[in-house]
Amino acid sequence: METNTNLDLLQSGLINDEIKTVAINCLQWGDTGKGKIIDMLSDWADIVARGTGGDNAGHTVWYGNNKYVSHLIPCGNPAKTNVMGSGMVINPKSLFDEIEAAKMNNIVHKDLMLALNAALILPFHLVQDNLSEISAGKQKIGTTGRGIAWAYADQVNRSGLFVNHLLNKDFLAKKLRDNYETKKSFFASFDPQLIRAILDSMRLEGGLYWDEKNLFNLDAIIEKYYLYGQELKDLICDTDKFIKQNVGFKKIAIEGAQGLGLSNKYGTYPYVTSSDCSPYGSAEGIGLNYSQVDLSLGVIKAYVTRVGHGPFPTEMGGDFSENWCNNLSINRAKEMLILKGDDPSEQYHSFDQDFLFGMKLRMIGDEYGATTGRPRRVGWLDLPLLRYAMNFGVKDLVMTKLDVLNDCDFIRICNAYHYSGCSYNYGNRSLGYGDIFRETIMNYDVIKDCKPVYIDLPGWKTDISECRKSSDLPQNLLNFLGFVSRQTGARIRVISTGFRRENVIFA
Repeated sequence: METNTNLDLLQSGLINDEIKTVAINCLQWGDTGKGKIIDMLSDWADIVARGTGGDNAGHTVWYGNNKYVSHLIPCGNPAKTNVMGSGMVINPKSLFDEIEAAKMNNIVHKDLMLALNAALILPFHLVQDNLSEISAGKQKIGTTGRGIAWAYADQVNRSGLFVNHLLNKDFLAKKLRDNYETKKSFFASFDPQLIRAILDSMRLEGGLYWDEKNLFNLDAIIEKYYLYGQELKDLICDTDKFIKQNVGFKKIAIEGAQGLGLSNKYGTYPYVTSSDCSPYGSAEGIGLNYSQVDLSLGVIKAYVTRVGHGPFPTEMGGDFSENWCNNLSINRAKEMLILKGDDPSEQYHSFDQDFLFGMKLRMIGDEYGATTGRPRRVGWLDLPLLRYAMNFGVKDLVMTKLDVLNDCDFIRICNAYHYSGCSYNYGNRSLGYGDIFRETIMNYDVIKDCKPVYIDLPGWKTDISECRKSSDLPQNLLNFLGFVSRQTGARIRVISTGFRRENVIFA
């Protein structure tokens, strides 16, 4: 879609001729609307590159009334160079299917590049992921079941395969058989019929890889993966070298996946993803050092969401909400019936009002996973989390989904945490019950016992979707933005007032 994005960017002062590399990363727990911002910046950029995660992530972009969801391919302008970097993990079936689905929607990527040294997701990894979640019971993390962690683990354990192996059948066969040998004892501890049920899914070729005697048909896997390699061979290249050759010369937009709070190095471990999806990691995953980034944009929502399990201090409905959103029988359709009062299995009036309010915001904001369809847990804006995130060299913010709060009588903001746990030594710092934190201590044993200290601001009670400049915005919304900026030192440079591309204001 042709827009005046370049003109808007230049006139806003957000980007100038000296800026060549821009990183766009979520500073919360993902799902902050990065896709729209990356899509917007792709009009400016020559190259859009993503460097972390796999098809466990999803970015949604709206073109008019048409929604396009990408999982592996960067969500930039398909006419530009789009790079899947070396820090990613790639399921070749998912990538092939995504390319074909894009073509069906008349989206043809002119110059798509896939890192030859990106880790390869094997069928074993998906089965391991699903089996480990099943056996974890109440201790499950809430993964997407896409095999991401297990592929990264093999890479660290020096037993993994890489995309380039798809191009060399003999090497692929040997490496894959060797990889399977490292996993046989794991699979032997599970019921073979459970493994068969997992392999019967369409995500795993509908049973093609099942073998009654040996569990996995290795010959079938090798043959299918080699065929995927032949389909993808024109994309596979040394993307790290390509990016290094172009940094400082071409305009590069780095597409962050997921969010800082899910980083395996800087997030709420162990309730994290399996890659470093921090601003640092997103640059490293395409072959750059973070110091080579000229502008780092942090994307946050006007509230916060989280998918899966893990600590979430400002969650509306607390533990009940966490359990509800991780119940596989809950989806958007069921919640719509509940909110309408049409679901006979649920007593609408028995729900906690805080939880119910979160459900309403989830419905208004369409907070259901682009990858999984799962309902996202919803909470109020968390400034301690934002203060922590700003330690990663990010000062310029994009705030999205302000329109979701249009009908709120008040806007609640967590400005500090009250620690309600036992005595805990954190380095040279001693924490005790009743301590107040203004910045998140990103340690699970601490954050799980933190309660929000809220400040309430009056809502704006106005539809802001037609606002096109800051002066159009209601005063209460401007007061909200000003409070966030003063309390954190952040510069709010861009706000999103709706899901469409034109619903953007450069502040």
